[in-house]
Amino acid sequence: TARPPLSLPFPPPPLHAHWRSKPADVAAHLLGHEGSGSLLSALRRRGLATGCTVGAGAGGDAGHCSTHALFSVCFTLSADGVHRWAEVCDATYAYVGMLRGHLADGGLPDRLYAEVRDVAAVAYRFGEEEPADDFATGLVEPLVPRHVAAAVPPERLLDAGTLLFEWRPELVGEILDGSLTPRNARVDLQSSVFGRHTDYAGDGATAAHGDDPLLCVPVGGPAPAPAEVLAAMHVWRDDAGEAAAPFAPAAAAAPQTEPTFGTKFWCHRIGQGTEARWDALRRPGGHAAEWGELALPPRNEFVPTEFRLRAPPRDDDDHALVGASLKVCVPVGKRKAWFPATVQRYNSLTQQILLSFEDEDEKWYALDDTPPNDDTPPHDAAPPTPASDDDAGTLNGGTVRYRTVAPPRGDAADGDAFPPRDRK
Repeated sequence: TARPPLSLPFPPPPLHAHWRSKPADVAAHLLGHEGSGSLLSALRRRGLATGCTVGAGAGGDAGHCSTHALFSVCFTLSADGVHRWAEVCDATYAYVGMLRGHLADGGLPDRLYAEVRDVAAVAYRFGEEEPADDFATGLVEPLVPRHVAAAVPPERLLDAGTLLFEWRPELVGEILDGSLTPRNARVDLQSSVFGRHTDYAGDGATAAHGDDPLLCVPVGGPAPAPAEVLAAMHVWRDDAGEAAAPFAPAAAAAPQTEPTFGTKFWCHRIGQGTEARWDALRRPGGHAAEWGELALPPRNEFVPTEFRLRAPPRDDDDHALVGASLKVCVPVGKRKAWFPATVQRYNSLTQQILLSFEDEDEKWYALDDTPPNDDTPPHDAAPPTPASDDDAGTLNGGTVRYRTVAPPRGDAADGDAFPPRDRK
């Protein structure tokens, strides 16, 4: 791929019991924000990454299981970032160290939780309608036996997966302190710079879970020693025992083959020196020297909290078409076609209305007093037939035709023509 992904999955303990506070969502907001002082902004400045996604299940795996969660930090790398992947990991652990420093020195600001809570509330209130089968799955999932310990009350089944109900900073600290550690992580790096599938055809590559009994331990069987598993997986190390950066396929053992999709891959250990450096960076305050620009997310001034409908300006409510849904016939090249539009504003000085189309394009049109001509322009699909002559008209001196599809909410009573002739 042109911009290969790097992911660091961490398995925290199960988080089902914390559905009210959702500490993983708060931690994901802290690590994944893209403002000044963010992890991503520091990597962009160094030309290492162009995107960052963080959260439970962010890597495409199941985020929550009965035995553990899976909290992933994923990056879209630049070409240089592929070869300097260890620096991207450095920055990740440095940001964790910065967050741990704030937790140890007075705690995280309450505003961070409030922003996550308010954004979740907006997403729930104005969320798009989803397919019935997906909705049913999401509704039933909290009732599966693995969720019994964190049973969601019936009155919260619809919103328990989205809304936040309480602020528990100590739970965020538990994820940062106990789970986001080098020893609890795996580094996944995929890139076409390592070669193509055909480059390794017939090289003796082995299936990751083929006939090797060591890698196919039956359920309930004795677990092999970690060193034996690493040896069976052809784990690669350089002469000093360190994981080389960048990884060199030519110097490594033959790749393994994933049995289902046939993907070639290698496994190798992270060297003790690299692990020690990451441990030092994640200590509270350990990021100050090299990654001093890392900081908490700045206050987001654009999180909406007020949703009451406001009255339009005085000159916007003096025409019956304001708020109406129209079908408008406009020129498209040498032809004319009908498009849906909504009347947004009215300018009494210029006698114009502002139309907003589905592609978010907005344009002013002059109102006409003359009735529309009877010539129907060519178009692919005719608009609905109006209920009366009052439902149609022209704009821009008769060059644009319109038909009213729906009047403004509450503007027309049953049996009344729209728009009424006595309003201008």
